[in-house]
Amino acid sequence: TYYAAVSRDPGRVPPAFLPDVEGAETPVHEVKRKGGDLRYCQKCGHYKPPRAHHCRVCKRCVLKMDHHCIWINNCVGHENYKIFLVFVLYAVIASFYSMVVQFL
Repeated sequence: TYYAAVSRDPGRVPPAFLPDVEGAETPVHEVKRKGGDLRYCQKCGHYKPPRAHHCRVCKRCVLKMDHHCIWINNCVGHENYKIFLVFVLYAVIASFYSMVVQFL
């Protein structure tokens, strides 16, 4: 699970992503931090869907980004979230097992 968490892509924002624009009065490069309206990444130069964030370590936008994990040197996002949780669960189980074996 460690290798899978390290090697799997966390999920990229498609470069051709365009948000649904209802009215023509909305500016093209409007930046909204709250409210769920048009979100534009200044660093990548394209629109972002909801819950996508720019990672300054990976230098790209990640879908449903949770955080950049230094243990796996990768972002935890839409595509590798489950694998990361399984990796953390296995690490906790291995820690408890080694503690029990050490004291027996």
